[in-house]
Amino acid sequence: MEREIAARHEGIRLVPVPPEIRAGCGLGLKINPGSFKLVFNGDMKEELLADGIYIVQREAGRRSVAKWEEN
Repeated sequence: MEREIAARHEGIRLVPVPPEIRAGCGLGLKINPGSFKLVFNGDMKEELLADGIYIVQREAGRRSVAKWEEN
């Protein structure tokens, strides 16, 4: 999935998943906010939703992790 998305969009890479997120393989795609809508609205939407989407933010030195829910 990383190769398919990265071939179409810049700013996407494979990264270790934060410990707050329980993932089977421990790896996730880091998608910058500017590319998120482009990637999500593409033909890989179902794969992204099946694996879960989490928003990881850092503010004032603290990291927050929240599961993203489609509105």
